Amino acid sequence: ITAHKLHGPKGIGALWTRVGIEPVFRGGGQEGGRRGGTQSAPLAWAFAEAVERQLTDAEKVTALRDRLWANVQALLPEIRLTGAPPGPGRLGNNLHFCVPGLPSGPLLNALAAAGLCASAGSACGHGRFSRVLAAIGRQPDDGAFLRLSPGRFTTEDEIDAAAAIVADAVAQLRPVYAR
Repeated sequence: ITAHKLHGPKGIGALWTRVGIEPVFRGGGQEGGRRGGTQSAPLAWAFAEAVERQLTDAEKVTALRDRLWANVQALLPEIRLTGAPPGPGRLGNNLHFCVPGLPSGPLLNALAAAGLCASAGSACGHGRFSRVLAAIGRQPDDGAFLRLSPGRFTTEDEIDAAAAIVADAVAQLRPVYAR
């Protein structure tokens, strides 16, 4: 878990393991002998605060995600949700779906030009088709994969605007990529 994904500081995270791990770097006995070096108390405190706020904001962010999905789905009924349906089995701040018949690149460019930050997937997999999507049976030619992530500072008005921006961008690109 990395703190900056929770609106915390960059440079600190947490690692959960089921079994012991060997240290990558040898040195002091910090972290039960798994890490050498002095921990940053201010970063650790800020990370803990970010976790607390994330827990407090989880219900609001999940409601925003559900509102975004309902709005986008109403405007674009052909889209397909990727992964579990909204509910307890789905991450509250993540909406990932596929727009059939469009490539991801042009859609992302159109969204960026309209002022909407979006992604086709994780930053670490940039330029490659996601192995996670492949594992759940998705193919690169299924369409444009789009990830939108509301957060603690997102408003309902921004959610409604985002849905409209996505629908407008799809409408602009459909004639270009009609099969």
